[in-house]
Amino acid sequence: MTQCGTKTASNLAELSPRIRHGFWLLEVPSFAIDTNLLVYAHRGDSPQPLLANRCLVQLAESSQPWAIPYPGLHEFLAIATQPRIYKPPTPLSLALEQIDCWLESPTLVLLSEQTGYWQILRDLVSHS
Repeated sequence: MTQCGTKTASNLAELSPRIRHGFWLLEVPSFAIDTNLLVYAHRGDSPQPLLANRCLVQLAESSQPWAIPYPGLHEFLAIATQPRIYKPPTPLSLALEQIDCWLESPTLVLLSEQTGYWQILRDLVSHS
């Protein structure tokens, strides 16, 4: 069920909402998509695949920022290609192609931890 869709936002100046951080103008995603929605949109044998796919296509074609956390991409690959979960599983090449399609959206923001994240988390956990 790989679909890239038509992208409508071509100019970052059209995107909102925005936050000023130092000298940088940061885009704030309106939605962060979890692994389940990615899998449901991709797999035709998942619950509500058409509804999930429509949701992702609308986000990808919107002028509003939306997000996928990097761990969600890892989890999508692990679940969609897992033969103990799906028979048959999605071939790795198709799963990678699906991610490439999602990444084509000019309004997609990939969420990740910043440099130093582990040390901050470690310190917080150690001192609580």
